[in-house]
Amino acid sequence: MHNFKDTKDRKWSFQVDVFSVRRVKRDTGVDLLKAVEPGSDVIETLGTDVGVLFDVMLSVLQDQLKARDVTEEDFGRALDEAACADATEALMTAILSFFRKPKAKMLKKAFGKVWKATVRQEQVQLERATQAVNSPQFDQVVDQAVAEVIGGAKSSS
Repeated sequence: MHNFKDTKDRKWSFQVDVFSVRRVKRDTGVDLLKAVEPGSDVIETLGTDVGVLFDVMLSVLQDQLKARDVTEEDFGRALDEAACADATEALMTAILSFFRKPKAKMLKKAFGKVWKATVRQEQVQLERATQAVNSPQFDQVVDQAVAEVIGGAKSSS
């Protein structure tokens, strides 16, 4: 089982097996096992389209949601960006665990490297954005934009 927590500190567990693969494909059109095929966009889609990720999560977690009497809305409202990132990582690890041990081990190692590189890249982008926001040039652009809006509002009155 591969776990993540939502913002209400509820622990959810992904298990990918033949039944859940079929259910997800039927419910969402996403074939989870294609995630490991060259050229597949499953991993990218799950990582970038929160709507698709949510639909897949609902499908895989359907039995747990029912058992806890948690509605789709309640579950969705308990997911923020951090919870979705944790869920994506847990779901991908669960998908990779579906395969036979030697293949799963290699796939998990590769995914781990890709995941770490992705996290590093996000950190670099955040640092660059923070530097830009903290720069005097950013302050000048903001001051100019506000002056134009206020000046434009005065002239149109």
